[in-house]
Amino acid sequence: MDLITRLFAVAAVLALAALAMWILKRNGLVRGVGGNVTRRVEMIERIALSPQVSLHVLRIRDREFTLAVTGAGVTVVDIHEGKRQEIEMGAIGC
Repeated sequence: MDLITRLFAVAAVLALAALAMWILKRNGLVRGVGGNVTRRVEMIERIALSPQVSLHVLRIRDREFTLAVTGAGVTVVDIHEGKRQEIEMGAIGC
């Protein structure tokens, strides 16, 4: 192989690797490098009801999930579409 063919082969391999990384990053399979990474799953709140039982509120994109976590497993309690409006406790007399 001459030098031009080798350089072209290396360039093609690097281009394919860059394309593969772009596709994986776009589909959320690989995190990007840097501080602009957005999380798909966000834990909103966790409340312990007992040492073995707790409630978790998770947000995935625009859906909120309320989960009951016990020693026996995880149960989906509620799924809410869209963003909820928070109510201040003072506004309802609490």
